[in-house]
Amino acid sequence: MLAKMARVYYIFHNPKLNKTVIRDWHLALMVLVMVVIDLIILVVYAAVEGSRGNLGAIRHVNQENPVDIEEEGVGMIINYFFFTCNNKARDIALGILYGYKAVIEGVAIAFAFSIRKV
Repeated sequence: MLAKMARVYYIFHNPKLNKTVIRDWHLALMVLVMVVIDLIILVVYAAVEGSRGNLGAIRHVNQENPVDIEEEGVGMIINYFFFTCNNKARDIALGILYGYKAVIEGVAIAFAFSIRKV
């Protein structure tokens, strides 16, 4: 949307009043640049910090007859295993990524307000 609004803004706010042609490949290039910036942020985050995996387990014991499990070995025990990935810089990386997205959204809103009467 930002690329399309930038196109409309450029066409209607052209100070030289000459014919301006913004092709679709210009828009595609603008979107590609924004996606590459996203990828750079994510790749740098993954390369610098990486992720650490933790394996956890939850043991569920049959609550109806817990005595049976301890004494006779009869009953049902269910183990649930889960794997979590975490690292120290997650909040910083997400803050940078969301900050970048907020700037892009702010520019798009500015374009929208400037072309609302077109």
